Amino acid sequence: MKSKGVPIMTQIKTYRMYCNMIHTRKLNKQPIRKSDLEIFVSSLMALLRLRIIENDESNGYMTFPKKK
Repeated sequence: MKSKGVPIMTQIKTYRMYCNMIHTRKLNKQPIRKSDLEIFVSSLMALLRLRIIENDESNGYMTFPKKK
């Protein structure tokens, strides 16, 4: 994802909105496509990098390598 020239707050809102959308799809037992999952992981990593969410033992996130 390229975010050059986009304000940080706009990026944060977009990342959060996308993560919430995927979470809602998961709760409603709707399918999650591979492309959605890849963007979700990118958004999650961006939020971790910006220190909006924390990756600690109580609410940590697991990431797995892409399938070859």
